[in-house]
Amino acid sequence: MDRKSHSSGDAWSSMQALYGAALPSGDGGGTPTLFAVHKTEDNDKGYYGFMATMDVYGYNLNGGQMSSAAIWINNDEGDWKQDLDAITVGWLDKSSGDWLLHYGFNSAPAVVGHFPASLFDSLSKKATDIMFGGHVRYAKGVSSPAMGSGAFPSDKAASFWDLQLIDEDGNSIPIQNDLPSLVTDKSSYSISPIEGAKFSYGGPGGKSA
Repeated sequence: MDRKSHSSGDAWSSMQALYGAALPSGDGGGTPTLFAVHKTEDNDKGYYGFMATMDVYGYNLNGGQMSSAAIWINNDEGDWKQDLDAITVGWLDKSSGDWLLHYGFNSAPAVVGHFPASLFDSLSKKATDIMFGGHVRYAKGVSSPAMGSGAFPSDKAASFWDLQLIDEDGNSIPIQNDLPSLVTDKSSYSISPIEGAKFSYGGPGGKSA
């Protein structure tokens, strides 16, 4: 089933199911997974990396709860129900096909790991889209956890900033304009538009499965 034959709504639903199934859980993917994320636009040239600075918040989670900020990089060309290539962080060394994970806070980013090209099929060439934001997971019988700082988008909410995409020549391009977003439970979580290469996201959760 070719990805271009889907409507945007169908594509979001399918991606939600695929990414949800890829997250760790104790019941084979049957627990609820909720998102508040942005997604890049379709681009025939593809994407070769992504950069962002993320807030990190710590709070107590109950058993069966998971909450995180994440970046998803994938290539879903071809039969994407069977051949989806995806990783959660990184950017490409164009000549090798490897995806490199850099980390740096108040300093120049340094390579801390990599995903070899040999692990992938299509993703060793380029990414077709990138998603970034927050997601939570929770088991049946417990309530959904807080996302980000636990606050809806505001000055007190978690945020991504200094958003940049990497092109095939290694150039970084700030994301100044808003991108499509997905919020799967608007009563519990939200995400702001991208403005000035920054957005905020999150919410208190509290819904039972």
